Amino acid sequence: MTPKRRLGHCVLFLQTSADTSTRTWNDFETAAQAIEWLLARFEHKLKAVAATTPAIQYEMPAIFKFVDSLSDVAMFVSIEGSSIALSEDGAPIYAPKGREWIKTQIVHLLDGDPVRL
Repeated sequence: MTPKRRLGHCVLFLQTSADTSTRTWNDFETAAQAIEWLLARFEHKLKAVAATTPAIQYEMPAIFKFVDSLSDVAMFVSIEGSSIALSEDGAPIYAPKGREWIKTQIVHLLDGDPVRL
């Protein structure tokens, strides 16, 4: 039986505008935590725009528009529980993930499904 692969440590790279000084990165224990952080940024931005509204509401297209508005967004996600998860020297191997993968994972997370490869 093949061991189940799961996503582990994640580094999120983010650039909010064309200005390269807005480049930043954060690391998270899991890819799901990184996605949740990105959603929290989106919600914070909505709350700032609609400060007088007691409750904010949004739909998936608004989240996608936010993700697409970022000049750059990507993740490096470690793959655990697999023979390919470690390099020859035993260091974890990270898979690069882009904007479309991130949007797909947002859908999974909001649907209550696990973030996955």
